[in-house]
Amino acid sequence: MRPEILLVDDDAADADIFLIAAKEAGMPYPVRWAAGGEAALELLSSRRVAPVLVLLDIKMPGIDGLETLRRLRADPLYRELPVVMLTGSDLERDREQALRLGCSQFLTKPANLAGYFELAARIRRLLPAFGDNRG
Repeated sequence: MRPEILLVDDDAADADIFLIAAKEAGMPYPVRWAAGGEAALELLSSRRVAPVLVLLDIKMPGIDGLETLRRLRADPLYRELPVVMLTGSDLERDREQALRLGCSQFLTKPANLAGYFELAARIRRLLPAFGDNRG
């Protein structure tokens, strides 16, 4: 399996924009999209992906991002996996809970296309801090 970034977001338009921005930013790994917490957990439990980083939206129907993060941290294989929470939420309680559950970073989703390009570039620059020396 090749290393990749797992993007977990129920909004297909946001995912598409991020995928384009990540490619443009020269992300050193391919980005795989999971359309929600349940899909991400199924993919991870199948061991069909080798993520170096998970980008996780908080507000999703079904299994939300905070519950997904809690389940990831309960799995010894993913306990140390870097997880960046991406959210449109500016609620301090969401941020506090995500950090308490073990997220690596908490970033606000951009409001426009230019913001997604900036976000992808920022995440690319963060990769070395998560143990990747190719970022």
